[in-house]
Amino acid sequence: MTYATEIENREPRAALSPFQAHTDLKSRLHLLFLIMMTAMRFAVGATIVSIMHDTFSISTPKELLVLGLLFGILLGTFTAFTRLRSYVAPILFLTIFLGINGLFQILQGFFTQTASGILAPFSLLLDWNLIFYVFVFGFMTTWLLWRVRYFGTFEVLSTLLMSVGFFSLHRDFQFALAPKIVQQLAWDLNTSAFSLLIILASIITIMTVCYIAIIGHPGTPFQRSTDRRTFLVTGESRFFFNFLGYAVILLFISLISRGVYSYYQVMQESLGANGVGQKAAEESVGKSPLGFHSALGSNNQPAALVRLRGDYPENPLSPMLYLREGALSAFNGRELVEAIEGFDDDVPGTSPNQFFRGQERMEYFERVPVPHSVYLLSDHNVVFTVDYPISVEPLENPSPERFRGVYRAYSVAAAYSLDSLTQKPRGHSQWPLETKNFYLKEHSNQKYAEIARSIVGDEENPALRASLIVEYLNKNAIYTLSPNHEIDPTEDPVAPFLFGDMRGYCVHFAHATTYMLRSLGIPARIATGYLTDLSQARDGHILLRMSDRHAWAEAYFEGAGWVPFDVQPEQVESHADTEVDAQLLEELMGLIGAENALIPPESYEDEQTFEEPSRPWIPSTTSILYLAIGLYVLLLGRKLILLYGWLLPAPLSKRLIRAHTAISVRLQDYGYPRLFAETHREHLNRLNQDTGAFPVQIWRLYHMLRYGNDTQNTKEEINSAIYADMKELSHFSIRKRVWSLVNPLNLLHG
Repeated sequence: MTYATEIENREPRAALSPFQAHTDLKSRLHLLFLIMMTAMRFAVGATIVSIMHDTFSISTPKELLVLGLLFGILLGTFTAFTRLRSYVAPILFLTIFLGINGLFQILQGFFTQTASGILAPFSLLLDWNLIFYVFVFGFMTTWLLWRVRYFGTFEVLSTLLMSVGFFSLHRDFQFALAPKIVQQLAWDLNTSAFSLLIILASIITIMTVCYIAIIGHPGTPFQRSTDRRTFLVTGESRFFFNFLGYAVILLFISLISRGVYSYYQVMQESLGANGVGQKAAEESVGKSPLGFHSALGSNNQPAALVRLRGDYPENPLSPMLYLREGALSAFNGRELVEAIEGFDDDVPGTSPNQFFRGQERMEYFERVPVPHSVYLLSDHNVVFTVDYPISVEPLENPSPERFRGVYRAYSVAAAYSLDSLTQKPRGHSQWPLETKNFYLKEHSNQKYAEIARSIVGDEENPALRASLIVEYLNKNAIYTLSPNHEIDPTEDPVAPFLFGDMRGYCVHFAHATTYMLRSLGIPARIATGYLTDLSQARDGHILLRMSDRHAWAEAYFEGAGWVPFDVQPEQVESHADTEVDAQLLEELMGLIGAENALIPPESYEDEQTFEEPSRPWIPSTTSILYLAIGLYVLLLGRKLILLYGWLLPAPLSKRLIRAHTAISVRLQDYGYPRLFAETHREHLNRLNQDTGAFPVQIWRLYHMLRYGNDTQNTKEEINSAIYADMKELSHFSIRKRVWSLVNPLNLLHG
């Protein structure tokens, strides 16, 4: 009997089950990975069950639902390796479900007629059904994972699609759309919703890569007779390279996530909400923190707790209270920006951990003292206070794990009546001409002056003129979070609003009001900060949220100072007002104790200024393309070495091993790899039956070298065997051989 006949007549070896085949260390590691995958699926499933339980206020105990999921996953894993038919489990579950519910229908007539006697069985049936649903879900998903070849891929894609749908809601920093569970978890962990979302996205990405790596390893029932194909490299001897490849991917994802988080964390803190942001004093001159493209919506992230130390019944704008943070009064030809030193000196512009001392101004005679304290719940670069501050001093933080900073302010706030403004002249009589012209600098577009004159008509009183401007915008403007005005960066961003569809938000309203007031000879500017409703305060404590950030126009009247003229449109297209979280407000109030001042101001003279972190390296399209080309070249070089390494000078035994590798790689490229648990003889036998090719010469010499230590083969014998086997490969079609050369996925074979 020839050697070839022996190979052809040999019976195929029976495939071993995963538990029988996995006896070496490498296989046991594979099984450990599979166990990790099952644990990962359970952890994710338990988290989803917990979220749904809290969201829908389910009465069934959460622990029972999680246990039902756990038993479903475990039972699905064990039964997947049995000979149980696929249709048995669904039929069995359906029978049990119908049986239990049918039995309940039969027995419900025997229940007592009391209210508790009638409702208790229904509640018990509901609990049973919910636990049963969770159990079946865990069982079937696990069963399908083990039994259906591509269910793992389906599961990964489904998870990614749901994740993309979840995170797409938060684009453009729309963190208010985060589920309550995310916001609550962010608060409990003393971080922002943005930080938590970045962390969740990174975890999902890393878990997806791990999941793909795990399900690519052998051990599932459907892989008993298939090749061991993994995500990066195939073949039993490539476990280390697979592990190394996934480790590099995870490291790359981690570095990118950290860089993105570091950069955009600063950006989102500076953006704030509703298009109103903040900048440190030293970096804001000549710039504006306001955005015109879209507001950030109703971001309920807690921003600060304000404690009024006393009543403020003289508030002319009650129940609304304005807390000014900054002012924009310099016109740069496109928009209003922060002025240089010497203007807007009623705005401190200092950081929360710095001392500030202002000067008493006798011209503000219609004012009352309003002392208050601010407990910051998010990072702020500059302080904000009620109206005109005389002093600001940092305080000892009573709860560092909750508050980012604490300071106390002493302000003199408005006590005039709005009617009294009609008796006050515009501007200040002691202003120098430079200051007067600065606050009256008009927009170069004369349309602002034309529309302003058409609105006020024959009215000459400055205060009434300002009121008419605000009333006009109240009636005609439309509040929207997304005005969608396409403008060039060098063009006027307010013109499409005022002279167009009148759709915008506070930033548009404030600019338009200021431009029109200045065109009427009324000194005006824009103020930024917070606007809150005192009716939602409790015992003098006010909870500010990022959605309370605001921009409004102010006009100067002698004796009154800067007076807000704020637009509140009657037409609202999109805005999500929500009530203050009373429970959170009470919790924060309980953290506040006695207020203790910090060390003297001299300790802050040499304080380091805030520096924005440099932008992290985030790969561009070009760099990714170069990286892909470089990786392609490396893989191509590796593949050429595998295919033609036998031509290189080497000992005969080494050349024989290389030739055997070249033949094996070519067969794998042609779509005939050696399958899992398949011997070399079975592989060649299957190849001969399917294609007629029988490249046995190199295998015979290689087998003799490996097991017989035969080193007597000459160079001519090895070359003859190689060329004979190459000729056998000509049985494959030209189309398949050409496709194997151009298919980039074949570069991963070997």
